Amino acid sequence: MSSWRPGDAPRGRRDYRDGPPPQNYYPPQRYDDRRGRSRSRDRGPPPGRYEDRGPPGPGYGYQRGGPGYGNQGYGRQGGYQGRDVYPRERRRDQPIRKGRIGPRPSRECIALNRELTNPRTDVLQLFDRRGHEFNGVNLATAIYQLAKRRVKNTEAVERMLERAAERINSDVSEFDARALANCAWGAVKLESSNMRILDAVADATPRVLEDFNPQAIANTLWAFATKDVAAPELFETLSTAALPLMDRFNAQDLGNTAWACAKADKCDSRLFQRIEAQCCRTLHKFEPQNISNVVWSFATAGIPAPNLFRAVADGIVEDGRRNSHRWRRFNAQAFANLVWAYATVKHDHPQMFDVIEHAAIQCFDQFDPQNLANFAWAYATVERASPQLFGALAQALLPRLDDFIAEGLSSTAWAYAKAGIAAPALFREIAKNAQAKLGSFNHQALANVAWAFAAADVHAPELFDAIAETALSQGERFNSQDLANLAQAFSNARRSSPKLFDFIAKTCLQRGLGAFNSQDLANTAFAFGTAGHASRELFDAIGEAAPRSIGSFTGQGLANTLWAYCVLGVDAPAFFTAAAEALPAHIDRLREDFAASSQLYQVFLYLQIESPHQKLLPVLAEHRQIWLDAFWNDSIRPSQSQLGVSHALNVLGWDHEDELRTEDGLSLDMANSSTKTVVEFDGPTHYLQGPDGPSLDGRTHFKRRLLARLGWTCAAVPYFEWDPLLASGATEPYLRGVLARLKSE
Repeated sequence: MSSWRPGDAPRGRRDYRDGPPPQNYYPPQRYDDRRGRSRSRDRGPPPGRYEDRGPPGPGYGYQRGGPGYGNQGYGRQGGYQGRDVYPRERRRDQPIRKGRIGPRPSRECIALNRELTNPRTDVLQLFDRRGHEFNGVNLATAIYQLAKRRVKNTEAVERMLERAAERINSDVSEFDARALANCAWGAVKLESSNMRILDAVADATPRVLEDFNPQAIANTLWAFATKDVAAPELFETLSTAALPLMDRFNAQDLGNTAWACAKADKCDSRLFQRIEAQCCRTLHKFEPQNISNVVWSFATAGIPAPNLFRAVADGIVEDGRRNSHRWRRFNAQAFANLVWAYATVKHDHPQMFDVIEHAAIQCFDQFDPQNLANFAWAYATVERASPQLFGALAQALLPRLDDFIAEGLSSTAWAYAKAGIAAPALFREIAKNAQAKLGSFNHQALANVAWAFAAADVHAPELFDAIAETALSQGERFNSQDLANLAQAFSNARRSSPKLFDFIAKTCLQRGLGAFNSQDLANTAFAFGTAGHASRELFDAIGEAAPRSIGSFTGQGLANTLWAYCVLGVDAPAFFTAAAEALPAHIDRLREDFAASSQLYQVFLYLQIESPHQKLLPVLAEHRQIWLDAFWNDSIRPSQSQLGVSHALNVLGWDHEDELRTEDGLSLDMANSSTKTVVEFDGPTHYLQGPDGPSLDGRTHFKRRLLARLGWTCAAVPYFEWDPLLASGATEPYLRGVLARLKSE
């Protein structure tokens, strides 16, 4: 039996149905060992900050941050070594150069480079005194040394970067690949706002392409990706150049190259295939940060790599069980990024998730807000959220929620709702923080947090009202899934917001429904039907769009959509015809779904009583008994308040029967069959709550409309009118007025 019910989370494609995107929204962290020391302080460039690059298709939206390790890269950069013109020691994997780019450096330039690499040298002072003597390699070495020493960006630094850009443009022969890579990497690490030097490096790269080794390729790509500099030709050129060198890429080269291409959304499938193969061959040499970077990159790029993910997971399980030296170097950032990557690509490896869960529970105090949010999201996405794990997570989350930004709050709430794990204290704190920060929520975060609170059945009226106001101010930013999920969330939460529903209908009509899939259409229609919010234009548009995708509707989707049309009294001949042809294929599954079957009986009543349809009515009539049995089983037992009203009416002498069943199967609260009069007690479940008070839902309006068509006269006793009368003893005059209304109507 399907687990989905009207009011449950929309499900279907990847996107919001399966979760908000990994929320890597914080700045990257430095990779520290257990003693707090940087393990790679002087080793070159890390994967940098991954800012929002917009919805990239299947991965849908804000994947920020990246793996987040700090100073990852390589050692011994900068400086002439003896008579070598290049500012580094030659790596063993680098081929011996044939020839030299540019003229042999002067003795003065070699001496300058040695002085620049001396830790006691003030690089900026040396540049001020002798900058006119600097050649290209001296400039590259100086920039690298400043970045390595983490010098703050100043006007003097900017002058040096500007000089380097001019020198590259005027005489690229002074720069080899290593020098260009150092210039690019240093400019980014120095946080320069003047990116002329990156433009110069991009222009110069093709001229020294043969000189690029794996390290220079990785560092150059990293710099451009970190600064979000659009350089498609550079990425294409260096990606192609990397292919024949792939067997010489080490773990750090592979991690930085994959990260840069994924972050910049410049993913050459050939390159990633080679990276996957090389990673699988050399995985035993990878450090935790390398492992995390690579799987994060493949997940972000959306490129399948089942062999790599399987090999990584098997290695992690083995390391964890042996408590290996590498396993002891995994930290919170690595754990969070690993499980995020596996959840994103839907690669479930139970043993790996179990091993990481056991280790992470012991160190949640070391997780930052980003790690905690991503960890919760990942385990909820792969459906491995145990009460023990999420209980420990909640304890770690509660004191930290003030530090969360919008996406973190949204994805954390989503994770607990998706996992179905009650955490009332956590949701209260999330509601408080989310309401205070709603101005920073984007359209997706708004839809996700609304869905989460509705799915978790958490009462948060102030939050929902604030979400409605914020959504109205964001206008055209919402996409089809946002709109459908937002409408569904408000209807599931039983929260009334006519302005929000008007906004959703207007936005849908302005854009058209071309981007809506069958589930979007079903969820939107069902939400409007539940809320009793009629929008004839929107339902006409859905009625035209639905037949085009009728084959992708589930049985539940068809039942929900048909029910919404009937509740609101809107005919859709084309959709009804298409539904009549599609329904028989879903009958067997619908037999087991009492909620959907109950809805189909209400559709049958609508067609029989109000608007017969030649094709759909016979299809439903053929299985009428199935729908009727489900409809009767779906009935609600009378509340104590309803029984109190019934007793008071008996005292007043009004003869009636409780829970009377009509020939058509409708259940009447208190009815006199001889006079065809009925009194309905409307408890809280008959209403949506809102800032302007309660309003009847669509289901109750629909029942009253059918009763009127069948000749019944109905009077309602709302709970918010009845309950105050009990204390004052004024129930008798009130009920006499109700009976008078029955007679007058």
